[in-house]
Amino acid sequence: MDSYAKSFKVVLLGEGAVGKTSLMLRYTENKFINEHISTIQAAFASKHLIVDNERVELAIWDTAGQERFHALGPIYYRDSHGALLVYDITDRRSFERVKKWVEELLQMLGDTVVLFVVGNKIDLESSRVVSVEEAAKGWSDFLNFLIFSQLPILFYFEFLDTAQVGARP
Repeated sequence: MDSYAKSFKVVLLGEGAVGKTSLMLRYTENKFINEHISTIQAAFASKHLIVDNERVELAIWDTAGQERFHALGPIYYRDSHGALLVYDITDRRSFERVKKWVEELLQMLGDTVVLFVVGNKIDLESSRVVSVEEAAKGWSDFLNFLIFSQLPILFYFEFLDTAQVGARP
């Protein structure tokens, strides 16, 4: 059995069809799947890394975004060290719902979790409904609230998950 100096749990949260499973598969298996795959309840993958000359295991939990599975969320993100809150840049509702996920995580995990907001599917730029400026402004304001409240740091970035343009895990 492999032993690791450290193990970290990261959960992927967001509405259905925003690309959470695609992000996980791209990072853990360097695979890109073009068609939508619905996650039922949750999926799990791990990535083994060397960080500062130590073996680290990153346990990644991919949760179902459909509303019917929402009640199961707290079971999957309990004890998480980090969370990727994913939205689809072509779906305004998925962007607006990210704050709900943030509030839920903070209520359950307090200030022990590091949050990353990910704008996904930037290869669909011509269908974008959430501009980079709007997202950055929204998360900048929210970040100021978090810092003022002494809550965890919130990071924002956009991600392109297609093999055609040489995205790297």
